[in-house]
Amino acid sequence: MGKFKGGDSTPYIDYHLSFHLGFCTGPVDSLEGIWMKDKEVHGEQMLGGDMVAVDKPELFGGNQREGGVKGNIHFRDGNFAQLVPGAFASRVGLDVEDTPAFRGIASLYFFGPDDSGGFKVSANYPTVPPVKARFRRGSWSLGATHAIIENVIEPEDEEDEDSEPVVRHDSNGSHIIYECLVDRIWGMGGAPSLIDAQSFRDAAETLFNEKFGLSMKWVRSTTIEAFVQEILDHINALFFFNPGTGLATLKLLRNDYDRDNLPDLGPSNSRLITFRRKLWGETANEIVVTWTNPLSEEEETITYQSLGNIAMQGEVVNEGRNYYGVRSPTVASEICARDIVSASYPLAMATVEVDRRQWKVLPGDVVNFTWPVEGYGIGRIIMRVMEIDYGKPAEGKMRLELVEDVWGLDSAEFLGPPPESEWKNPDQDPEDPIYEFAIPTKFAAAPYPVVQTLAGRFYDPSDDDYPVIVVAIMSTPTTQMSDLQRIVVWKPGILPNGDPGYVSIGERNLTGKANTTIALIPESISIVTFANLVGGEGPVEGGFVLVGDRDEFGAELIQLLHYLGDGQWEVARGVIDTIPRAWPSMTPVWFLGPDFYAFDWNEPLADTTLDYRIQPRTSEGVRDLSGVTVQFTEHPARHYFPFRPANVKVDGVDFGIVDHSQDHNPRVWEIPVTWSSRHRKNEDVIIRKWDEPPVAPEPGQTTSVILREGEVEWHNLPDNSFDIDVMETGRGVNFNVEVPSFRDDFRSLQNIATPLRLYPKGYGCDWGYFYGGWPGTPLDLVEAWEFLYEAHDWTGHDAIVSVEGDGWLNYLPVAADAGLRKVNLAHDTAEIEAVEVVLMRFSGAGDWIGELRFRIGSGNFDEFSPVTIVEPPDADSDFVIARWDMTAAPGWSGTLTGLELRLWLPETEARIQSISLIKAEQ
Repeated sequence: MGKFKGGDSTPYIDYHLSFHLGFCTGPVDSLEGIWMKDKEVHGEQMLGGDMVAVDKPELFGGNQREGGVKGNIHFRDGNFAQLVPGAFASRVGLDVEDTPAFRGIASLYFFGPDDSGGFKVSANYPTVPPVKARFRRGSWSLGATHAIIENVIEPEDEEDEDSEPVVRHDSNGSHIIYECLVDRIWGMGGAPSLIDAQSFRDAAETLFNEKFGLSMKWVRSTTIEAFVQEILDHINALFFFNPGTGLATLKLLRNDYDRDNLPDLGPSNSRLITFRRKLWGETANEIVVTWTNPLSEEEETITYQSLGNIAMQGEVVNEGRNYYGVRSPTVASEICARDIVSASYPLAMATVEVDRRQWKVLPGDVVNFTWPVEGYGIGRIIMRVMEIDYGKPAEGKMRLELVEDVWGLDSAEFLGPPPESEWKNPDQDPEDPIYEFAIPTKFAAAPYPVVQTLAGRFYDPSDDDYPVIVVAIMSTPTTQMSDLQRIVVWKPGILPNGDPGYVSIGERNLTGKANTTIALIPESISIVTFANLVGGEGPVEGGFVLVGDRDEFGAELIQLLHYLGDGQWEVARGVIDTIPRAWPSMTPVWFLGPDFYAFDWNEPLADTTLDYRIQPRTSEGVRDLSGVTVQFTEHPARHYFPFRPANVKVDGVDFGIVDHSQDHNPRVWEIPVTWSSRHRKNEDVIIRKWDEPPVAPEPGQTTSVILREGEVEWHNLPDNSFDIDVMETGRGVNFNVEVPSFRDDFRSLQNIATPLRLYPKGYGCDWGYFYGGWPGTPLDLVEAWEFLYEAHDWTGHDAIVSVEGDGWLNYLPVAADAGLRKVNLAHDTAEIEAVEVVLMRFSGAGDWIGELRFRIGSGNFDEFSPVTIVEPPDADSDFVIARWDMTAAPGWSGTLTGLELRLWLPETEARIQSISLIKAEQ
């Protein structure tokens, strides 16, 4: 609150406030200083439970400006027995013992003088100034020895007799890592018995002697693993599990070895997999180290250069290293000197394979590497083991990754000329034979939102421009085209001299291409991962991905929603004008991110053959246009098509088969179909997910329900639902329920097609009644029948019928009997009058039924029975109904357990429409 002050001077207003601030996880060791608006309020050390009275009325310029501060500050270090100040308890109306004490949090309480009233925070300025505090906290889990490193900072002005060295305290990096591993409150909570504590103590002693202290802050947004790795980078160390002890071990990389007593690695005990030395162009000759000045709490830099490397490369090659945890200029200078040596020298690297006799070798160990054979002429290089791949137990081999050690550079010995460089010029001549064939390119008409959001910078389509379209040109290099940088797109046009020819529409970026790593099923949201990225930009949040090497009518667009880590992406399926589809693993995908820049917005026409020349550009120029292959493509007027209805459900099923093949009462039977309408022009900013609620469609847009194969259609449907009357479906049993949208003469690019299976209706069904018995308990459709091959003499016939899972009977040139078998029927023969099959022909002419027989059995299928052709076809007929009367099969009684259908179609392609068991009239 504020309080007005007057008198002879200019009036001013003081602002007072009692407040409580939490800063970090406790307990901490002490409070070292407090600042408001970056001005010191208190600079003396305080311990938990201390209180300090502050009276600095001129801190922010006095009463004529922003005033100063005055009041009491109580410090609580966050221990688990602390209590709140009495002034705080009284303000909340509780006793001190009954007031929540915020244990485990280091905090400050601000009250007025004598803990009454509020703390004066400013004058004339009604805001609470930002408060900063410096806390001191050592890592004590490993013990007190070497845990704290004293950092003495000399005054910047050495001639100032009043200035004195400033003493600060830092933590030992080894102690920090150990505490991260074992702390049960904020750390990993590991068992100390699983850690080689002695290795941490040895490292701590070395760091203590080096005065190598660190002060840094860890926040929960960074994983413990990442925080530990930052400390390892600071102190130049490796962390690993020792296979001999099974314990977590810390190893500092230092010049702490005897060069004359190192183990040897060479042809006698290892196999060289790779060896290379950095090129000078891969090195840096200037290192800029960033560190934190504890006096100002600001980052400062120290720069070291390698003059020899600069002379070698002819220019300065800069590289920055951020060691923000270092708060000593001396340590920062030593780190900079350390890093310039390793960065400026072309160190050798090798991968060697050894047997299990080298099992005691650990990461960080140093070895004498010799390889005088195979033209390497290496007499000795001191190398350090950086990584070890222990392989599989049965292999008996290990792989070591070696890097030349910077402290042993002067010990290198060579027996002859150094090996030839493995470096190869990455530049490629665009006239190289690998660019002789067309650049792999996928062309696609862009949908309306993509045209608006990605190409809208250059092109503004409207319905009046029909049939002008925008074509996306997605070019990706092969693995051999390592230097392909951009493409130049050419298309037919008129040259400046008036002759026809190819004209350039400009350069375009490459498109990132990859593969899915798992199979995808149709669904609204999926988790996907990608592999084998080539070309340009990879996946980015909010970007689109074109899935599948199909045309616009069969491909799918997905949108990248969130990156989940470990290469996993959450994606929205079937967005814009596409539908979710099933895709196998390793399906190709193309990435259309915000930086996608590969359109032809120069008014190509829809549904016409377009031809392009994709001219490659490498670092050495472009390929001669006469040597560029022409690529042809054709695309629909996609961005004029209305959007397909989304979230389509047939009888409540969104993706899958609706199976009513066992339902036999059609009198009041209706199958509901629901969907969510979409508006083409309302998704240019926000892309709707598949299962989102419906929106009002664009003007003139309607929805239809079509039963494909039965060719039953309902058009101009209102709202977002429709009930199919099964009585209107005819005698068909297998349908695909399609739900497209229409506007003017345009149909949606894609639509869901849900398989619908109905019962085979019997005689009288069209009138709503069954007379002569029920139409029969149908057998499962063709998918459930077994495909048989049996030896049979088909002399004189060159083909028979095979049956595939989709229900089609195909004319195939094979020389074996084929048929359909259904077993485990378990029907009482007394209840069954006949078996009926309906065949529908789709191609061929003439006599198309060569032989059609049924055979029943209770296990052996050893007797065929005659078949009556109820409706025998003529040469022009496209169907036949065959009926086998079971009452004409003497000797069969009891339970019917199997049925076999055998047929032969000389020259035709047909489908089984239905197979039914006709029940006897009761």
